Amino acid sequence: MRYDNFDSNEVLHAKLVAGKTGYDIVVPSSYWAKLQADGGVLRKLDRVSSSGSINDMANGSMCLALAWSGDISIARQRAIDGKTGQKIESLTPKTGGILFFDMMVIPADAPNPDSAHKFSNYILKPEVAAGLTNKVFYANPNLESKKFVKPEVAKNPAVFLNPADLQKVQARTRSAATSGAR
Repeated sequence: MRYDNFDSNEVLHAKLVAGKTGYDIVVPSSYWAKLQADGGVLRKLDRVSSSGSINDMANGSMCLALAWSGDISIARQRAIDGKTGQKIESLTPKTGGILFFDMMVIPADAPNPDSAHKFSNYILKPEVAAGLTNKVFYANPNLESKKFVKPEVAKNPAVFLNPADLQKVQARTRSAATSGAR
């Protein structure tokens, strides 16, 4: 498999429009994917599903997915719980991956900002944050919560990246942030 990174969606788009790229899979941002689909440079897919792929991985009807690590970890847990025999793991590319953050913010005109602060503080309590990590397999920003995270989840490198993979995704995130990439 050939793997290339492009410095912008525009460069990838130009290659696709020119044709004969040699690529089996491309990963444009959602805005560009729509333009490319509408422009006829992408094949139609039988199915695109976010939650469906979790079950499809768990039951063995899908063997490869480009998915968020949490979804892959949920599929892995469903396969274990359902005793399907599927070996599911999340892999980080040699060149790194995408690091994203969920944010809680309070709009300037929020009608109940005090309640919003209370809810945010509740979610960030170590026990609550750990419970969310145990359920959805995503790390959380509260370092104190790790002692409440189930050992098998705390050891899962798809949830808590090993230092080398963390370095790769941080470098790639910094690069995207400073280049203005979308």
